Amino acid sequence: MTELNALLANLNKLLIEVDAKLNEFTGDNPPIDEVGSTLIELHSLKGAFGDVYSTYSARATRLFQEAQVEDMAYGENRIEVRTASDRKQWEHPKLIAEVARRLVSESIDMDTGEVMMSPEELIAKVLDFVQPSYWRVKELSKIGINADKFCEVGEYKTNIIVRKAK
Repeated sequence: MTELNALLANLNKLLIEVDAKLNEFTGDNPPIDEVGSTLIELHSLKGAFGDVYSTYSARATRLFQEAQVEDMAYGENRIEVRTASDRKQWEHPKLIAEVARRLVSESIDMDTGEVMMSPEELIAKVLDFVQPSYWRVKELSKIGINADKFCEVGEYKTNIIVRKAK
């Protein structure tokens, strides 16, 4: 393992050197075609590194499962091995109706019949069960809600997509 650790340490050192050279390169007003070709090379390396990581990660997962390892700590770093099923084609209307039914029933004091949560609190409680990855800004604006008032608005980003040649 020492040889492997040495290789990884050398790779990390090389990445730091490459990063410094790239910063220097782009600061010197390089020819735009060289910027593009360098970006394509980096994208290719990113893909290759992703492949190496995916393969190793799959092997490590199998070994962890065979050894019945669920959690490992390395200093401040942790590895958690979790098993989950891929879930698709959710029946969102049925599920939200069931969540709502249960939350409403939990919000009523069975002895007094008093409703313990307001409708707003019940709706907010739904977020304990679902975590939206985004809000539909256009739809919110249709009901007069400016999404920018409810989030941090960052700088506009321009994405570059590099596609592999066929």
